[in-house]
Amino acid sequence: ASCPLPRLCQTCPFLSSASLRYLGELLAPAAHMASPKSVRWESWSRTLDRCTATKALCGILNKVSPANVDNLAHRFSEVTVRAQRSGDPEEVEYCAVLVIKRCVWDPSRVELFAKLVLRAADEAEGENLSWRSVDPYYLDDPGTSFPTAVEVALLHEINDALRQHRRRDACALSELAGRLVVSGVISTDDIADLIALLFEETSRNSEIHCAVLSRMLRHFLASTEASYIIDALSLLVRVEEVLQEDSI
Repeated sequence: ASCPLPRLCQTCPFLSSASLRYLGELLAPAAHMASPKSVRWESWSRTLDRCTATKALCGILNKVSPANVDNLAHRFSEVTVRAQRSGDPEEVEYCAVLVIKRCVWDPSRVELFAKLVLRAADEAEGENLSWRSVDPYYLDDPGTSFPTAVEVALLHEINDALRQHRRRDACALSELAGRLVVSGVISTDDIADLIALLFEETSRNSEIHCAVLSRMLRHFLASTEASYIIDALSLLVRVEEVLQEDSI
């Protein structure tokens, strides 16, 4: 069966027509593509072009499994760090959107995709720390930050899925969000508005919002950071308010 990723990406505002063309060319058979053995070595300091980055990321996302996630997470972070080094926000956003769309397509592997993002976020922070050791006044650019790009694109996709009543997609994306909040990639401040919306609509007896909220809270409460997250998001107060509604 053909990969539905290009179709899923068509509605995403972060992907330009050129990006979709590159993705389509990658997933379609192409005789002119070089085999892995013929690809010459390139310096780590060089950035990747869009087609090469797409090929690398899709290969990693296709292959990742519990047995190889640690090894592939390193390769994944190499690609995302190079995207950051390019200084082009569109390249970083493109990498982030590919991962998020794959979660929608393959929700059974969300946990593995979250591990890839976490490793990439750690590598991105290490890159920033290295620059600060050379230049104490160095400030990382949020516009070219992979973790920031993931957060922005993910929250957009969740809200979009909720508006369109795509319950399966919203639940898969909320699971990714929950895991990334627990791991610190997304802060409680950044997720607060979405949490408020989910509780508000749940109090109005919205099944899709209740399902998404339940999926996200499951990860919060099972984590070692549960106490902090509960306090930061005022979860106990919100739950009490919902339970007092007559519609529940």
